[in-house]
Amino acid sequence: SQDPIFNVTVYVLPPKDQDLQSLYFTTIMAEKPTETTPWTPRAPTIPRVTSAYIFDSLKRNLESVTLQNQFSQENNVPIIFNVGLVNNNLYINTESTNPDKAKKWITDYLEFVDQHTITEIASNLRHIIDIRINVIQHSLDFLRVVAKKQMEIEINQLKEALEIAERLNIAERIIQTPLPPNSVPLYYLGSNALRAELDIHLSKKKRGQP
Repeated sequence: SQDPIFNVTVYVLPPKDQDLQSLYFTTIMAEKPTETTPWTPRAPTIPRVTSAYIFDSLKRNLESVTLQNQFSQENNVPIIFNVGLVNNNLYINTESTNPDKAKKWITDYLEFVDQHTITEIASNLRHIIDIRINVIQHSLDFLRVVAKKQMEIEINQLKEALEIAERLNIAERIIQTPLPPNSVPLYYLGSNALRAELDIHLSKKKRGQP
């Protein structure tokens, strides 16, 4: 006297590589961290978005009680979905007296979770990329400050050496000297060379190119 209960199972195939082209990043970006300064945080690496990565994300979301409850409440679905793996084959299973409705519910749930997973992966990638951009920009800004300060120091050193060279009438570089290379004063370069190098530094500073 009871209505027969049907067991409905839908199997899910993983995506193919050609389906992932828009989410593909080069190996060097995905696997190697971006170099930053010692005073800035490391930029996060971008995960390799492979078919296995997406398939695992889909399985995790299909098993989510929160997502299943949300789908059931929004679509007035009275059944529970069971998700599992058999020989690496992902499936969604349920039981119902109406197999056609059950099949449609499973298909609709799969589409619901599929769209959620796509949005989630894209959002996570966008978030990681934004963090990388901010970290790299912070590093660049810091390096510019350091380079500008270093340039100012070098300009002052050149000015001081040029003044000394002019007072001592040292126009050309002094080559013969008993001093070791790391102890030779800067003014030994001579006023001609110092003036030329100072002009280059001042030109770079004016162009804002430390």
